[in-house]
Amino acid sequence: MAKAKVGMRDKRISDYQDTFGTAEGQRVLLDMMSAHGMLSPGFHKDPIEMARMAGERNVVVRILSLLNVDMKQMKKMVEEAHELAKAEFI
Repeated sequence: MAKAKVGMRDKRISDYQDTFGTAEGQRVLLDMMSAHGMLSPGFHKDPIEMARMAGERNVVVRILSLLNVDMKQMKKMVEEAHELAKAEFI
């Protein structure tokens, strides 16, 4: 990769870390995980609906990937998002 591309990628990752590294950013990320299917099985009998759901999940997965979230961290975030989703119904 050219130096300019590497610098742009590093800046983009830094921007994501700055954005989602705050308490507000963490709440938004947890909400996105809840709202976009990270807590559900991801199956639907309609293949078009299933593809839409997969696309929504992929956006969140990309963000988590850019943040370099490890599996233990991911599990904790999913549990927190699940609790957040339950709290919305109370």
